Amino acid sequence: MSGADRETDGGDRDGHPRAFVTATGFVFQAAGGVHVAMGVVYLLASGLYGGDSGTRAVATGDAAEPLKISATVTTVGTLAVLAGGMALAALGVGMQGERPGSARWGMVASGLLAGIGLGSAVLFAMPGSAWGRAILAIGHGCANGVLFLLAGHSRSILKEFPPPADQNVVDDAWLEAHAQRRRGHG
Repeated sequence: MSGADRETDGGDRDGHPRAFVTATGFVFQAAGGVHVAMGVVYLLASGLYGGDSGTRAVATGDAAEPLKISATVTTVGTLAVLAGGMALAALGVGMQGERPGSARWGMVASGLLAGIGLGSAVLFAMPGSAWGRAILAIGHGCANGVLFLLAGHSRSILKEFPPPADQNVVDDAWLEAHAQRRRGHG
């Protein structure tokens, strides 16, 4: 291992510390895919348990307020899961490429999703009739809290052991060497 490798990789011969960041990127990609799938399934299934309650008057006055809150929270939560899932997947690609900004934005995205999940749980539990949804929202918020912690640790690793400046740079010398290898001359 050369001196330059030790400088950027912490001198660890068993593996470099940024391997955790790469693994966290994979976890973020998987979590993003699960979020998108959850959002799509939830959108498709919402008609099965919601029925036509949105098109007919089922309650008036104060009795209608819990239904409005639940429907609004469900809509906002579902859209947040879809958009957040796509963001988590994209940030996972960035973390696998050891991009320093991707861990910071991963903290922002997962923190927002955790806040939305836990806030939804509180709003679902307030009317007292949506305990099943509240429990699912708590689980969703806690899972995103774990992603937040993973992104935070990845950010600290990238600050302490930044990737080499030329890691993802393609210059003319690299292109020429690559072309020679493809032609079988090197």
